[in-house]
Amino acid sequence: MKTKTKKITLFFSIAFLSLVVIGIIIFSQSEEMKFKSCPYGHFSLKNVPIEYGYIIPGPNYSKAIDNYEFYPGGCEIFPDAPKYKIICTKCGYVLENNTTNFWILTKKENKSFEIPLNKIISNFPVKNLIMMYDETSLFYKQEYKGGEIVGEAINYDSRSELEEFDKILIDYANSCSLKLNEIDLSNDMHYENCKHIKAYKSIVENRIFELIMHSTNDYDPIRVSFSWSLNHKYSAI
Repeated sequence: MKTKTKKITLFFSIAFLSLVVIGIIIFSQSEEMKFKSCPYGHFSLKNVPIEYGYIIPGPNYSKAIDNYEFYPGGCEIFPDAPKYKIICTKCGYVLENNTTNFWILTKKENKSFEIPLNKIISNFPVKNLIMMYDETSLFYKQEYKGGEIVGEAINYDSRSELEEFDKILIDYANSCSLKLNEIDLSNDMHYENCKHIKAYKSIVENRIFELIMHSTNDYDPIRVSFSWSLNHKYSAI
């Protein structure tokens, strides 16, 4: 009788563990199954685990990210924080929001985007670029939503003086027929700790171009961000 009871118990234990394993597999792949391809039409989608907390940058860190071993999730962890990111292993496009089909692709250079970057973004001046832990601070970004590219950007840190940089970048904008108007971001909570900040905006057809240069202290590098996004007034996103 005891032997029979043990067999029954073992059977149900194995069955329960099997259901747990199957559930984990289905859960980890469920988000991926909602999307068959990335914005470029690649079918190489993978659920990449998100790693939260501060990680010291370095060669092994970058290599692990490039190999899609994990995705850096930042230092803050919320109760409903996602455990995975859906990433295309062929091009690197990341699904940021699976309910709105919003994807983001970031690269350290501007030539390998299958849908080429806007030339104003791609040719934007890069001056006195800062390297950190042998890693470049430069990256380009492309955003996709609702079947189209909705925004692009270039970001990097520079050792240039703000006044010098301001003239160089304004001259570049003028050469691209962008009439940049200075805007006040002093009350913007995202920049409330900035000691130095310059910001400009221009609207060309259905695109909003923004140039922001800021630093927290006198000795800090300048963080440069130049971007365009579709104008909600003319294009529903």
